[in-house]
Amino acid sequence: MITRDLVTDARSEPRRQVGASMPLFDLLVDDDPLELGEVPIKKYYNQNDLQASIQRELERILGTRASLKKADLGDLAEEALNSGFPPLFGLSDFSQYDGARETDHPRIAQLCIQAITRYEPRLKEVSVQIQGFNRNTSTLLGIIEAKLVSEIFQGEVSFPLTLNL
Repeated sequence: MITRDLVTDARSEPRRQVGASMPLFDLLVDDDPLELGEVPIKKYYNQNDLQASIQRELERILGTRASLKKADLGDLAEEALNSGFPPLFGLSDFSQYDGARETDHPRIAQLCIQAITRYEPRLKEVSVQIQGFNRNTSTLLGIIEAKLVSEIFQGEVSFPLTLNL
């Protein structure tokens, strides 16, 4: 027997929104931890929110330096299960390259591509162009271009690149 309360509860539940599913990390982030009566967070991104989420993740990936070298772990570093292993997460150490030297830019760009490809599954066919070096701030400037691949949105995207040395 279906009661009136059950019917009312079913009608009051939120309807499925259309958009890209939010990654787990974004679902866990609490922007206002002191607010106890928050409206439930949304579970789907529109295209602009999805791109902002990817940009935040790119900043995390490229702002973190892997503390272990893949060579130290051999084939284990290439296994998908180990991709979340904190000492492997992030951009490989590139301190042996000089950001001011343009001849080192292609190798640094390749390291960025490897890190992005490994840790950001929403992007495919990633390319990175280093456009210059700012001596005042010791930063490499460039652009990341890729194909966005999600269950809802697809297309070409680009993001600014700023690497602090």
